[in-house]
Amino acid sequence: MKNLAKILSIGVVLVFFGLNGQHVMANSAPQGVSELKSISYQEADKQLQVMIKVQGNFSFEIFELRQPNRLVLDLTSVGKISSEPSLQINELGVLTVRAGQFQPGVARVVFDLDEKSPLHRISQVEDGVKVIFWQEGTPAPAQAKEEAVEVKKKEPPAKKETLTEAKKIKPAKTAVRETAPTVGKERSFFVQLGGGIGIPLSSTTQIQKDLILYGETGSYSESYKLKSSPLFELGVGKYMKVGEKGIRLTLGLGYSQFKYTETLDLTIPHPFVPDSPRTVSAADELKNNLYYFYLSGTYPVLTTDKLSLWVGPVLGYASGKYTSLQDFSIEDNPPYTSADVTISSMTHVDETISSLLVGGLVNLEYLVGSNISLNLDCRLVYFSPKVNNLNLNVKLSSLQFLLGLKYDF
Repeated sequence: MKNLAKILSIGVVLVFFGLNGQHVMANSAPQGVSELKSISYQEADKQLQVMIKVQGNFSFEIFELRQPNRLVLDLTSVGKISSEPSLQINELGVLTVRAGQFQPGVARVVFDLDEKSPLHRISQVEDGVKVIFWQEGTPAPAQAKEEAVEVKKKEPPAKKETLTEAKKIKPAKTAVRETAPTVGKERSFFVQLGGGIGIPLSSTTQIQKDLILYGETGSYSESYKLKSSPLFELGVGKYMKVGEKGIRLTLGLGYSQFKYTETLDLTIPHPFVPDSPRTVSAADELKNNLYYFYLSGTYPVLTTDKLSLWVGPVLGYASGKYTSLQDFSIEDNPPYTSADVTISSMTHVDETISSLLVGGLVNLEYLVGSNISLNLDCRLVYFSPKVNNLNLNVKLSSLQFLLGLKYDF
């Protein structure tokens, strides 16, 4: 657990210092003084050119997100947005472009991409940023040098450095991928830690039997009422591509301390007066530990820049202890009213229980960094192991809510 905490802490530090994205810095300026003026695009020669005009000094950071595919551009020191919030494109694998104020002083531009993401190149130009998209298999754009020459004409001689940088990223002839390196890193694995509560569904397990006493038939009833229980979990998983859609596989280990109330109700015949039963009850609070593991496969049904919603099945196995009543003794004293009957002792037995658990999962994920997110899980789990001492299956099914942190790497 300490090692996991260290990993999460290191992840937070990495996110804080921006090591998970590619930083491309322009001239520095006070935060929030520049303005995102407009976003426009044009298609020519099997290329899509998107122009993001920014007034004032700024810096920008680029990274990619998956499921669904998105290219994200964060503009730092941009505190005002006057462009349209959304631009529909649907060309060359680019679906829409969206702009919004991500944080004070940071404007975010998001390119929603098709399942087969196009290649891209990002260039800083005189009045903003230009992003060029093209499909794999088509010639790479030769615009980088032309853009640099254009900037050179409009900028003072000191901008000759821009031409040098453009030459460094001149498209290679041997491989298309080299002409458009991917900015950012696609996440493949993750680790998560969380805790929560399990709320019982059918909380009461009950048995009833006859009790022969004083030549008449009485009865006794045992009931076990489950209470809400704390949950603690650690999980690891992997993002996988199945067909054109992505899924997320999770292997989780968990611990729960489940509590329940045991109640014994007796109906006892009178020793001398026929058909005059008396009643007496006793209760006890019990608790036991339960350990489990599960495998879930979830599918994204809703995604935005910050939020995503996943659903899928859960299959696992659980094992633990269950305490139940084995025997009891009663004392019956004159004048033989109900108040004179007491349960003098109750003997219990601890028994190992185990069974498969099945259910469904809904996961809401909120992105707080490029690779750290808050997770809220809602699970419906069916679990009904057999207790031999009671000769029946006890009801331990529950609705579970867990809140935790997930770290992608």
